[in-house]
Amino acid sequence: MGKRVLFILIIFILSTSNVFGQAVIDTNALEQGIIGVQYNNNSSNRTKLMVEKDGNKYTYNINGIQENFSLQMGNGNYKISLLENTEGNKYRVVYNETVVASMQNENNAFTGSVQMIKWDTSMKAIKKAQELVQGAKTDEEKLESIYQYVISNVTYDYEKISGLTSDYLPEIEKIYQENKGICYDYAALVAAMLRSVGVPTKLVMGYAPDVKEYHAWNEVYLESKGQWITIDTTVDAQYIKANQEANMKKNSNLYNKVKEY
Repeated sequence: MGKRVLFILIIFILSTSNVFGQAVIDTNALEQGIIGVQYNNNSSNRTKLMVEKDGNKYTYNINGIQENFSLQMGNGNYKISLLENTEGNKYRVVYNETVVASMQNENNAFTGSVQMIKWDTSMKAIKKAQELVQGAKTDEEKLESIYQYVISNVTYDYEKISGLTSDYLPEIEKIYQENKGICYDYAALVAAMLRSVGVPTKLVMGYAPDVKEYHAWNEVYLESKGQWITIDTTVDAQYIKANQEANMKKNSNLYNKVKEY
């Protein structure tokens, strides 16, 4: 990775937000397993965020707006690095720092709005989630209602998959209003709707049975059972369309997880 150069131009302390020149690292939501990041890049070079813990790393594309990212690898020390493209696929480190996550409940990291699962209470999709779970007494009932809605209403967008770029991010409201999307969209919509009603939900990427391509699905935490279960609304929507029976709970051993958000 090219020559590593660290620039720290100006240091301010604002509450628990650290401003380093053009980089803003917001640690106000650490207890919720979230870090806010903003990097105002004056050049046209691409920029990325890298989050590392215990030898594992997640890399995200970033722009000038502040966005939230999950500290999904549990409690402990995270190295947060901002990278700027130099040429080709080479990047230099323009800033890094270490933050400490100390969540009372590590599932908190899977309840908020983050870059890949971006939602707020004003969205129609989120209002629909609230409507769907009215009267639900358990997380499992909430899951069942939202799961059934998604597999019955959202169709797979075969045209979209051919035109995707590497920096694609789901738009929750657009997916909901158009009622179509790819596996990434299904998983993001489900995660947003369930998180908004208090059910910890992961967006998972990797490989699934009977799916040739890189795939996305969800893991949902059911507090009444004290366990995470695997669901795959993309696959089950296809079953419903073909008038076949769909089993909500999947065998997690058959799914090869690469990343979780």
